[in-house]
Amino acid sequence: MARRSSPNLNGVYAKLARGQKHLNDLEYALETFLKERPYRAVVEDGPNPGDYILRGKIVKRPPVYKFGVMIGDCVHNLRSALDQLVWELGGKTSSAPRHIAFPIFWRKAGAAGFDENASRMLDGLSRPMQDAIRAIQPYRRGRRNEPLWILHRLWIEDKHKTVEIVQSVADGMIIEENVTDSRLIPGPFKDGDVIATYRSSRPQTETDRDASVLFTEAFDVKGPGRGKPLITTLQSAEIEAVQITLKLVAIAEQA
Repeated sequence: MARRSSPNLNGVYAKLARGQKHLNDLEYALETFLKERPYRAVVEDGPNPGDYILRGKIVKRPPVYKFGVMIGDCVHNLRSALDQLVWELGGKTSSAPRHIAFPIFWRKAGAAGFDENASRMLDGLSRPMQDAIRAIQPYRRGRRNEPLWILHRLWIEDKHKTVEIVQSVADGMIIEENVTDSRLIPGPFKDGDVIATYRSSRPQTETDRDASVLFTEAFDVKGPGRGKPLITTLQSAEIEAVQITLKLVAIAEQA
């Protein structure tokens, strides 16, 4: 009996590596932008003695289109790596190869569901591979912020428009020992919005205060990224794509 030839996964691994490169470039570009201190936290007296308010001040807007294109480059390579993966692992032997793709579905049944579409998308793949792909579907995990689903939706959005990000997000606080109570208001803010409150045992000034805010960029709360930070969200998607690849390759090697 002729032995099945090993799949050529060089293109898949190259796509994953390219996605990682774009992610690294985005992270560096974001760090460079944030070093310019585009956002500030302005301290104000709170309603009671010892209480203080921090308001966000937007000094400089982010390079939305530059970041958006870099995000698109990253998600395209990660998402297309999965399509190439199923092609190489058996899809290229399908009688209808134009339908071959890695299925990612939020619904199990119906016209837009996994059950209705996955069989033709995975034609040519072994049953264990198909079962493994079914097991990781977003509809089985029940969360729209699931990395695989976010990757898929960002990929679709990027094909039609620039991926949207919000101007700014309060991402964390640095507090000193004099602070007895602090509260960060997470998520995007507009210029002048309250982003944090805290209580300190000593008087606060703008140059000498016991709490400061860390900033970052995040996806639009109404878009696929659902207001999540750019870098950690894309890192989760990249890890997911790599883990899926390794799992399916391991199944192929056992066949």
